[in-house]
Amino acid sequence: MEEAERLAHRIVVINTGTVIAEGTAAELKGRMGGDVLVARVADRADLGRAGAIMASLGEGAPEVDPDQQRVSLPVRGGTEVLIAAGRRLADDRIALDDLGIRRPSLDEVFLSLTGTADSEPQRRHTAGP
Repeated sequence: MEEAERLAHRIVVINTGTVIAEGTAAELKGRMGGDVLVARVADRADLGRAGAIMASLGEGAPEVDPDQQRVSLPVRGGTEVLIAAGRRLADDRIALDDLGIRRPSLDEVFLSLTGTADSEPQRRHTAGP
């Protein structure tokens, strides 16, 4: 997916033989709903509370990664959402190692479009320039 993002002008996503999306990497990422809010908690015991707080700020359910002590969530609103998340997490006394916003990866876009992991290469196709 990283190569497709770097090299392709347009990307076509095919799932079970049907084209389900196409466009530039930026267009496909925009369809996912904007940015991803990511918080890495200092204490693994705070993951559940952090996820519940962040759920109220974004779209969909937060993804919790216990190994990385990280909660991520698709959001709209950029820095306003980032500031609100920082305040709410601090108000609830959840210590953070990191808090930020990033653009979704093409892997995340693929997963949101197909519901399957990128480990099934026969189910996806990228078109070059």
